[in-house]
Amino acid sequence: VYVASLLGTSFVSVFFTVGASEANNTVIYQLLDVLKEGRGLVTSAVEHPSVVEPAKQLEKAGLPVRWMPVDGQGRVDANEVIEAARQGADLVSLIWANNETGVVQPIEEIAVGLEKLGVPFHVDATQAVGKWKVDLTQVPITYLSCSAHKLNGPKGAG
Repeated sequence: VYVASLLGTSFVSVFFTVGASEANNTVIYQLLDVLKEGRGLVTSAVEHPSVVEPAKQLEKAGLPVRWMPVDGQGRVDANEVIEAARQGADLVSLIWANNETGVVQPIEEIAVGLEKLGVPFHVDATQAVGKWKVDLTQVPITYLSCSAHKLNGPKGAG
C-alpha cells in the first residue's frame, strides 16, 4: 500500500520482483509472448543494460527495435519518440533519469503523446522515484520500474 500511495496508483497495480533490473526484463521480454502485430520496441541508446540486453535479444529473435538517438546532452527528442511509436510499436521503453549521467528524459511529454496513440509505455524510474514526486494519476505510464534500495528500503525488492 505504501508503494502504491508513493506512486499515486492502486495497490493492485504493484508487483514486486527482486529488483528493477528484473522488472525491466519482465516488461520487455513479455513482448515475445504478446506481440500484437510484430511492431516491436522503441527505446534509446542510453538505457540501463537491463533494457538494452533484452532489446538486443528481441532483435536476435527477428523483432524490430528502433534505437532513438540522443542529443549532445543525452536527451531523446520527445517528438521523435512519439513519431517512431506512431509508425508502429508494441512498447516504448525509456529511462527517466540516467543512472550514470543524471540526464532526465522528457517522460511526461512522451507519456501524453503515447497515451493518445494507445502505445504502452515502460519507464525505468529507478533513479527518479524518491528523488521527485512521481504521480501516475498525472503521468500516463503503463509500466514503471523502481527499486526499494534507492528509497532506503531493502535490497532485493523491485
